[in-house]
This record gives sequence, C-alpha cells and structure tokens, in this order.
Amino acid sequence: MKSFFVCFLVAIAASAHAMEPEDFQDGRRLAHHQVEDDTRLTSVSGCMITETVDKDLSAEPDALNEPCYVHDAVCNGYPVCCVAIGTCPATVSSNALYYDGGCASPSATGGLPASCTKQGECNEVYLEYMMGGTTSQYATKNDIPASVTSKFMQGSTGNGCTTKCGDGPVTDAECGTGFSYDPLAADKICAGTTCDVSGSADHSSTTDFANHDHRYCCVGGTCDQVTDEDCGDGYVTKEGTTTPGQAPKWLLTDGPMKCLGPTCDVGSADAADQKTCCQTVATCADANGPAMGGVQVSVTDCGEGYVPNFEAIAAGTNCMGRACDFGDKGEKDHAMCCTYSGAVSVTASLAVALAAGSALVAALL
Repeated sequence: MKSFFVCFLVAIAASAHAMEPEDFQDGRRLAHHQVEDDTRLTSVSGCMITETVDKDLSAEPDALNEPCYVHDAVCNGYPVCCVAIGTCPATVSSNALYYDGGCASPSATGGLPASCTKQGECNEVYLEYMMGGTTSQYATKNDIPASVTSKFMQGSTGNGCTTKCGDGPVTDAECGTGFSYDPLAADKICAGTTCDVSGSADHSSTTDFANHDHRYCCVGGTCDQVTDEDCGDGYVTKEGTTTPGQAPKWLLTDGPMKCLGPTCDVGSADAADQKTCCQTVATCADANGPAMGGVQVSVTDCGEGYVPNFEAIAAGTNCMGRACDFGDKGEKDHAMCCTYSGAVSVTASLAVALAAGSALVAALL
C-alpha cells in the first residue's frame, strides 16, 4: 500500500510538471483558451487563427521547428514559442494547437499521434497572434516556407491580421452609451477589413464581427473598479486583474480586465463578471489560494506548539484573503486552520501531525 501511494504522488507531480500555461489557470481547466464556460474571445492580438486539422502531411515540407515551453529568455511575450527541432532547452510542447494538423513532436509527452503521417510544423502564426509568443534573439528558429505560412493564415480574421482598432481610430460615440474607445487597444486586430463596433450594446456576445470588434476596441467597466467587498462572501478581487500589463493576455486587454457591460456585475458565483474580477479566498485545505494550486496548511505554517487543524482542512474552512495569513498565533486564519498541541518544538509538532495524518489515512483505508 505504501509503494502505491508513493507511485501515486510521483505520478501527480509529473503530471503537474508537464502542464503548460494554457492547461491550467486559477485551478480551472481551460478549453481552447476559454475560461470555463466563458464565451469571450481569447486572442491576444484580436486576430483569430484557425487551427489546421488535416493530419495527412505527406505532401507538406518536413517540419523545421517545434514549440518549446520554457521560462527563460528563449520566448518573448508567452512561455511557448517555435524553436529549431532539437534545440528546446526545456519541454517540447504537446499542445496540438501549436502544430500543423495537430501532429505533435515525437519528443513531446504522448509522442506523435497515431493518426498523423509525420510531425507538423510549429504553428508560429497561431502562437504569435493568438497567444503573443514569439522567438527571441537568444534562440534558434528556422525560416519556414511561404507556402506553410500561407496555410497557417488561411481563414484568419482581420484582413490578414492587419486591421487595427487604432486605424481611424474607433471613437467613443461609436462604442455606445457607457463605453469608450480603449486607447490600450490601438494595436488589437479587428475582424474584418474595417473596424465595426456598432452591433453590440455590451460585450456579452461575440458571435459576429461587430461584437468581436466591440470587445477589443471599446471598454466599459473594468476590474480595477471592483473591491473585495463587491466580490461577496468567500471571494476577493482576483490578483493581476486590476493592474495595467498584468492581466492574462488572452483576455483582451493590456490594462485592467474588461467587464461585460458599462459596470462590472459581481457579488455572487453566477454574476456575469465574477469569474473575471473575483476569485475564491484561500482555505485551510488550499492555504496559498486557488491560483497557486492546493497546498494545505502545514506544521511550519502553524508554528511551534501548534499543528494543522485537520477538521478545518477536511471542511475547507475559508481564510480571510487570497492566501491564509498565519502571522498572529491564535488569531484570524491561524485560529481557524491550526490548533494548540502543547508541544514545545516544531519537531514535536511534526510528530503529532504525522500521527494524526496516519490515523486519517488508516481510517480511509
């Protein structure tokens, strides 16, 4: 049984290590770069690139590059970019969206899909326009044939990704009541050969060109106008959504995150902008907060003479902010997540915690 749990934990660690930035965000699975059931557009540039799906690549030139997932100077703007095959210093991405035909590299997790005839070229067009990832001067990338670039650009919106909100530019009056032109969106790509923001009274729909352009070129309510109290019980403002340049790039803006309407609708789990502007508070079972991913309160957090309160951990008792604050013993989050043990050292507290953990495991088996 012990060896099973060791293997299980190793498997979890390996899986988490293999996750790429688009695989997980704020503890929620992403699908094609959309946040949960949110239907908002998700291209960093505004230009929508259609993924290639034909897996018979026998007539295509052999791939020269592959997508590399790395957190250093290799990529600009996003931690995935195209590099010459065999030169990625970290993880070769397995994300099908980044390959012609979705045909991943044999070096990627899962290898080359059985339905593919060979590895597809790294889709640098998708990575640049959809995700904002380009290859830096410190990496090696091969130039791809013009025919492959043209293939990647087929079906793209925005007049070949060239028509911008700042061409003209769009005016406050065109954006409508409660909205104004977003000067931070000057370089965002509109859907057609001109920018048309006339077709949407708010940002709730993105089903046609006008709604697309309104989402990118116009701004109404923004998350910097939302407070922790506005978010409601059990929520606080989402970190990184109120500061210019800090918002996740796939959510339309280089400034504070945009809400759907002229004002932000928050305060309950089903409010229209709740997932955009707010996040759940940390809990005793997730002491670092949902954005950091499931780390329960520890003996070290509780300090000398205290051990984790396993009942509070099991119940998922809320802390007071984005992360649990254990600074004041016996007060606030410490009082909820920790319990006095009478021990005089961290070593002794650890022994008590281990014994309690063993008892809990035994009860579950």
